Amino acid sequence: MNLITTTGNVLSQLDDVIVQLKPEDYSRPVKLLNNSTIGQHVRHTLEFFICLMDGTPSGVVNYDNRRRDKMIEDDMDFARQVLRSIGDFVKSHKENSALNLEADFGSTDRQADREAMVSIPSNYLRELVYNIEHAIHHMALIRVAINEFCSYVQLPEDFGVASSTIRSRQASN
Repeated sequence: MNLITTTGNVLSQLDDVIVQLKPEDYSRPVKLLNNSTIGQHVRHTLEFFICLMDGTPSGVVNYDNRRRDKMIEDDMDFARQVLRSIGDFVKSHKENSALNLEADFGSTDRQADREAMVSIPSNYLRELVYNIEHAIHHMALIRVAINEFCSYVQLPEDFGVASSTIRSRQASN
């Protein structure tokens, strides 16, 4: 399976779950997840893809500088629109362009932490792999919330499960 198809499958699974949720459950704090909401995990996940989309033309991706768009975490319909736009971008972007990944590992003191900023050579496909793995991780957290109070949601068996884990489970059976 190629990365475009894999990304599409991950985004589709997330969309299939969002569409089943009641709005009050999408924004309900989950004690097991430090009072974060399903919507916050969806927003966080999608914003990493948005950073990749927005950074690809300039050649610089910085996940620390994401927008943190509250509308994604509060409005399921808007989140689904963003999901579709990400899917469209991934399907249309065929070039493995060179990128620089910027990250800031400093504290809140911006002056003292200039040395904490790093720039690492990367590329579009490497960052797409990272985004897939990151999405699966947050989908696993979303699964915890759904299991806690959304028994009406039908989760795919492999929702929030890494491909390597799925293969390992299949080999064991």
